[in-house]
Amino acid sequence: MAKKTRAREQPPKQTAPERPPATVQMWRALADSPGVRWTAFAVVVLLILAARFVHLGADPPTDVSWSHALFTDPPQYTSYARNAVVFGEWNPIGDDRLIFFQKNITGIVTYIVFAILGPDVSSGQLVAILLNLLALAFAIGIAHRSYGFYAGVGTGLFLSLNYLFVSYSRMPFLEVASNASLVAGLYFLLSSRKIWWMAILAGLVAGLGTFFGKVTALHAAPMFLLTAILIGWQAESDSKGRRWARPIGYAAGLLVIYGAWYVYAYMPASQQVLDYLQEQSLSLYGTPVGLTSLSGFINQWFSFSINNRLLTWGPVFSVLGILGMVGLVVRNLPHWSFRDVLKQMDPTALAVVGWFWSAWAAFMPFNYRPVRYQIVLLIPLAIAAGWLVSTALVGTYTRPRKERPRSVSWWAILPLAVIFATTLQVMVMPHVLNMNRADALSRGITLASLFGIVLAAILVVIKRKETGGSLVSAPTRSALSWAVVALLVVFLVNQGRHFVRWWSNPQYSIEYANRDLKRILSHEAVLTGGYGTPLAQSDSMKTFPAMFGVSEVDRDFFATFPVTHVAEVDDQNQPFNKNYPGIAGRAPRVTTYTIRNLPVKIVRVAEFGGNPQAEQYPLSAYEDMRRRTADLTLDSLLTFLPAWIADSGNHFSGWRWLGDAYSRANRLEDALDAYEHAAAFFPDDFFLWAQIGDISWEYYRTGGATEYGDRAIESWSRALELNPRNPQLLARLSSAGGS
Repeated sequence: MAKKTRAREQPPKQTAPERPPATVQMWRALADSPGVRWTAFAVVVLLILAARFVHLGADPPTDVSWSHALFTDPPQYTSYARNAVVFGEWNPIGDDRLIFFQKNITGIVTYIVFAILGPDVSSGQLVAILLNLLALAFAIGIAHRSYGFYAGVGTGLFLSLNYLFVSYSRMPFLEVASNASLVAGLYFLLSSRKIWWMAILAGLVAGLGTFFGKVTALHAAPMFLLTAILIGWQAESDSKGRRWARPIGYAAGLLVIYGAWYVYAYMPASQQVLDYLQEQSLSLYGTPVGLTSLSGFINQWFSFSINNRLLTWGPVFSVLGILGMVGLVVRNLPHWSFRDVLKQMDPTALAVVGWFWSAWAAFMPFNYRPVRYQIVLLIPLAIAAGWLVSTALVGTYTRPRKERPRSVSWWAILPLAVIFATTLQVMVMPHVLNMNRADALSRGITLASLFGIVLAAILVVIKRKETGGSLVSAPTRSALSWAVVALLVVFLVNQGRHFVRWWSNPQYSIEYANRDLKRILSHEAVLTGGYGTPLAQSDSMKTFPAMFGVSEVDRDFFATFPVTHVAEVDDQNQPFNKNYPGIAGRAPRVTTYTIRNLPVKIVRVAEFGGNPQAEQYPLSAYEDMRRRTADLTLDSLLTFLPAWIADSGNHFSGWRWLGDAYSRANRLEDALDAYEHAAAFFPDDFFLWAQIGDISWEYYRTGGATEYGDRAIESWSRALELNPRNPQLLARLSSAGGS
């Protein structure tokens, strides 16, 4: 029998790639145009600079956080560099309790800026802006180099006008410096794909942000190390030594900086460093709930960022960023062998997605997790959103029809379910359920988890049905690209309105208080307290940060340090009043400033703390006058005080003191005149304008001219501009017929 021959198998014919849709061709042509590129670059730069430099020196916006830490904390980190510029010593008080505040990269940048421009509120904010601009440049560079022109533009737009990101990036928090260091480190790490030794530079730079920035930046180290391993694995053309030099070099760079920190910062004050770390992580806020039980872990994970609205401040940006991360997961977890996945995986995608979720996991367990810690999450989110914008506009050229399909792996369900469930809980459930109730939180977590798993499974099933080519038709791709453009416009409008509102009513209460304080205290003053460093940024008096709200009160604090004055919120429940009642109860008030809507008192403690150096403090002319007239009757005081104020006390505190004296004497016209003189020195004190309104209205009611009624309405209206939605002011205006 003749042997049956098998037909020879022919290799499948390769078909040419499909021609990109017309819309894609249009976007690509625009991206290739030098004029378009330069115009887009100019627009992004203009938005970045405008958002950060307009009203430089103004108070931070208070609508991004309930805490007044935006006012009190940032100047602490620049105070030691200020001392170095003004006094020639970084630590003239000899205070080693807060070593992290003294030895950090923020201080180095601050020293340079203050040495050139002089220390004040504006130059302090400039320090943060310069560091933030560095972070933006590297973030845009990462997106552009990894994903193209539109990814870079999208990343720049999202970071240029995210209101929450900008608000915190104008304040010299240590986190601003560490974020810049991390982005720069990632840029150098990704550059090691071509130049292996850039991984060493990446470790050095990222280490600076971790050990000489903010130790919370340590969360990025594991993911960056994995990225270095992946880059080395994929560098098949390099020798084995160079391939492994990437992760080893990155780790070595981190260790070198750690060693420098250990010798320079830790060893000279090891006990103080350990005490501070224990205080901040455990003692002050308790054992982290997320590490005590599985239920605590789940509750902390899914409640993280709900109250501070990290993601909902910029909903369009956040949604695009989340979808971008979903897309990066799907693209980089194909249904191939593990070895093939490693060969094809995008290192930028691993770093970006891993960075976001490793930071989430690192911050989530703790009971104290302020917004400034979380700002770092917005950087990888912006790069992911930039990738999505680029993909929607120009995509990738369609694969040949017979090319191996990039079907997604079932393993992708796990990370996708985490992304979907977390996003639903944080961004959707608070609008459906009251997340402040334990039962509602539990119900929200359950629903978000179920929906997240279902959405992840549906997406994976759909992607597994892909058999090559594109599942998206040309008309659909065109519609998607225009939808993304529309969302970008919505983002710009949505975030722009916050800036317009902020810019239309800028306030400079910190700056005005700085100007006044240096006129009423002697240069020999040593100021501390929550508002000590903010109120003395532009003066030559010594100042250093003090944390009165600690778990273990330092009873010898005032005897140890030569403190002469304390600046704290005027509230009996403040830690200074509660922890040091003997001093706080006797310390005479020097003046009071209204910082936005908070009264901040300055009290003199020099003669009550038990420190011999502080007891030698020479009173200023203003303080001496207040001390010598403390026991005088009101009539006696008013016989000479007006002339003295006009001559020697011609500043806010002087006129405010005189106005209070006239008000107690019921000399309303004189009180109005004095208060209006005070307002000329401090026009952003809402409480002062409310007083002017009250006295004007009282004078009008007792027979004064109509103009006093109009003045009352005008003054209350001004006070309401400075403190919007204040119920007392609204009630006064309503009763007076004002709008």
